Amino acid sequence: MTADDYMSMCITLPIEGASKTVASPEPDLECPSFREKSCCNTNSTADFLENHVWELMYEHPDFDHLDQAPICASQCEEWWDACKEEYTCHRNWITDMDWGGEEINSCKEGSVCKKYKEFYSSAADFCNTIWHNAYKVVPDSEPCMVFTFDTSKPNPNTAVAQAAAEEKATK
Repeated sequence: MTADDYMSMCITLPIEGASKTVASPEPDLECPSFREKSCCNTNSTADFLENHVWELMYEHPDFDHLDQAPICASQCEEWWDACKEEYTCHRNWITDMDWGGEEINSCKEGSVCKKYKEFYSSAADFCNTIWHNAYKVVPDSEPCMVFTFDTSKPNPNTAVAQAAAEEKATK
């Protein structure tokens, strides 16, 4: 596969119609940062928001297919601070949740809801684990993904993703 193939590839969520195979524009997405190129369908993003899943982790196609995509430590800390007092019933939202029901992120039978800070030992543990090791926390001084940016300027994540895709394509 080429770097361009990796840059357009999307992972597939185990929910019919929730995701695409190739990234494309979604002008009505809740998050303007990812309207130009997204792996989510607009309706799926609305469902995610209603179910308290942070859609930014999935909408951007440039990182969905990469293992341990670099996430800036400051972004991870902000995400952790926003979520650590909330509740979840599993550590890994890809492998531990029940994808078979009507709910997008329903808890498996027998699971117990606890605060995030009871499931994860730190912000880095949270960010590195919640999406099945898709992200790896790195210092802000290294090339890394950010969740929010000035949408009147180019997406800063694209250069980071392009470099990772090129590296992956040469392997």
